[in-house]
Amino acid sequence: SGSSSLMSGARLLANFSGGNSPQQAARALAALQRALRSADFVERSEAVELVPLLLEQFPFPSIVSSALLKLAELFHSSDNFVRFQIYRVLRQSQAQLDRALNVAEVLKRVCAVRHSNDPIARALTLRVLACFAPLVHDWTEALHCIQAGLDSHDEVEVNAAIVAADGFCCHSSRFLGALHDRLCQGVLTLSTPLARKRQLLALFRHQHPSMTTWHASQQMCQQAMAAYPAPHMTAACLHTLTQLSLCCLLQVPAQVELLGQVLGRDARRSVRACCLASLERLGARAAHLWPAGSAEPVLQRVADTDESEELRTLALNTLNVLVRPPAALPTTLAALLPPTTVQAYLGTIELCVAHGGQPGLAAAATIFLLSVCWGQQQQQQQ
Repeated sequence: SGSSSLMSGARLLANFSGGNSPQQAARALAALQRALRSADFVERSEAVELVPLLLEQFPFPSIVSSALLKLAELFHSSDNFVRFQIYRVLRQSQAQLDRALNVAEVLKRVCAVRHSNDPIARALTLRVLACFAPLVHDWTEALHCIQAGLDSHDEVEVNAAIVAADGFCCHSSRFLGALHDRLCQGVLTLSTPLARKRQLLALFRHQHPSMTTWHASQQMCQQAMAAYPAPHMTAACLHTLTQLSLCCLLQVPAQVELLGQVLGRDARRSVRACCLASLERLGARAAHLWPAGSAEPVLQRVADTDESEELRTLALNTLNVLVRPPAALPTTLAALLPPTTVQAYLGTIELCVAHGGQPGLAAAATIFLLSVCWGQQQQQQQ
């Protein structure tokens, strides 16, 4: 009954109080294992939810290993509701997972579920795998599971495979190299939904020291941007190309020029916002690599009074990253923003300061003007 389950949960919780000695840890683990074996569904669910508390209070390798092995066995033999509970518990306990001594045994029991006919069960298996990605990032069996998930016709399973791929590619260059052709095919294939293409594009940000993979990823993004000109797809490709250029700084000048060209010719608001956000990131990381005069397209967006307040503020924030001392040297300022170019736009920027109805735009314009004055003073002192 409900009252007996509540009493059992209270008794189980009582085992977690009274210190964190090895003896208390052993008693708490034994109580938890009894609850997990219970025939009462509510008691089992309560026991699963208390696992993070056990691992946090008793972070001993033997306790973590025993608790994870019991969860893996329960994952293998239970329904999807309990599997989801276990996945959520593992997400909450990520900091303690590296203390386990038997990760291979745990994953062996978890991965047995991938042969199920239920796509939800397979999806939960992939998400549990993602929790262990930092510990087993070169595990071949995980690669096979992810590849099978990406080839699935079930949307839930494919999304879970992308989450798992993201976790493993973050820690392993081998995974991105093995999945690269499959990911490129998914992005460039006409039948793949645009939302999934954007999810797949996000995986290419995990570039490890491999020029072959980097060059192939860059070519794929350029092809996808030309083949699918929808605004969100164009923005996703530009964002990925920016991340790729930060992995190989020699590509930064070309990426800055590309973003400037798109910013000038593409009037779609989401694309322009992406260009400005990408330029701001490139300015923060590598302002010294920007070609001379490449900041003028950003100045043009500020000067365009027909542009939205949001985009004009984004443009000014990008310029502020470039001119903010001491990150920018006076010589860099002179190259990026020649005095004659700045003078042509100063009147419009000063009007932004006086615009009382747009405080964000006025604040960004004020910071820019003060930074330009600082740069001019530094140049005069040299």
